[in-house]
Amino acid sequence: MENTFLVTGSDGHLGNTIVRMLLDKGKKVRGLRYSKSKLLTPVVEECFYGDVTDLNSMDKFFDAPNPIVIHTAGIISIDSKMTPVLNNTNINGTKNVIKQCLKHKARLIYVSSVHAIQESDSTIFEPGEIDEKKVLGAYAKTKAIATKMVRAVKKKIPINVVYPSGILGPYDYGQNAINLAIKEFSQGKINLYLKGGYSLIDVRDVAKAIVNLALSETKQGKEYLLTGAYASIKELLDMTADICGKKKVRYAIPIGLAKIVAPLSSIYYKLQNKPVLFSKYSLYTVSHRAIFSNEAAKIELNFYPRNLKETVKDTLKFFKRKK
Repeated sequence: MENTFLVTGSDGHLGNTIVRMLLDKGKKVRGLRYSKSKLLTPVVEECFYGDVTDLNSMDKFFDAPNPIVIHTAGIISIDSKMTPVLNNTNINGTKNVIKQCLKHKARLIYVSSVHAIQESDSTIFEPGEIDEKKVLGAYAKTKAIATKMVRAVKKKIPINVVYPSGILGPYDYGQNAINLAIKEFSQGKINLYLKGGYSLIDVRDVAKAIVNLALSETKQGKEYLLTGAYASIKELLDMTADICGKKKVRYAIPIGLAKIVAPLSSIYYKLQNKPVLFSKYSLYTVSHRAIFSNEAAKIELNFYPRNLKETVKDTLKFFKRKK
């Protein structure tokens, strides 16, 4: 019997990209969208509304033949402090998804994060141990705890875990922090840059790898890092300048000064109802160059990330069309 693919957070950046790819392959897809979501993501899937923190609200969504669940729903946060909504969504929400998967005997693919993995001075591979006490930041701790919960049921249902790095690219109706930085620089709203950078990956490459994983019956139980090449913030903005025909950014904000103004920046962006571009935790992240290996995903999931400049170009086109 044909599988039904259930995507939580189907109106989110990664979720809606996965939905598009599955539908392009002619698969039966259901999406779970947060009942209070304000995202204007076009509806393309069989759509259900609910809340991962409310177990019973997902009953109808999970009542499907041969379900394969791709759990993308969650909150990404660069705040240093834990908040009730972050804890409830990322931890309790995942716990409820697991309960529904056990009830309906569903296969579960959980989208974790490289932040759930302990930092290392050497190349980081798919993790053995996951320990929330060994990672920094509230978001990282919630993803580590949720990952451990998924791993704990691997003898009861088929599970996979994937660990993306910093995602950017088109089809972002909520504007994540990376995409927002690209957009605001292209509009002349950013004239400075922070030193440092991160492993960045196109949302379409992550989605393609997850879809390939979901369609495979031989890789159940495996975990994969879905990471891209390291890029500095200046390199990212320089790519944007080249594409837009603008002057390249010349002046860097000293990290020390950025740490002082980070609390004010957080307040400003929250008042503007926009993702916070930098905080004390994000400053720590971009100042520590982590190197990840994506060899396993390359070999087994046909995961070959595209050139970052192509991603930036397509992202700017998307935001221009979206107006």
